Amino acid sequence: MLSFDRGLFRLGYGGGYYDKSIYFLKKHFQKEKKFFITIGLAYSIQEEKEIPSEKHDMRLDYIITENEVLSNVN
Repeated sequence: MLSFDRGLFRLGYGGGYYDKSIYFLKKHFQKEKKFFITIGLAYSIQEEKEIPSEKHDMRLDYIITENEVLSNVN
């Protein structure tokens, strides 16, 4: 990922390949009644105030930096 925000959105390199993969994998594992999580690794310097997102953009479940673990999981 190029950057991320506290909403756990990520900015990638374009093309939407990760978003499409995450969507289909989550859907597949949900159908199989199995747990699937997404984890992004980044440096804290990559954090932005807000990443522009669209309807098809997938949030990560966790982002881990050298300073903290951000979580979207309740």
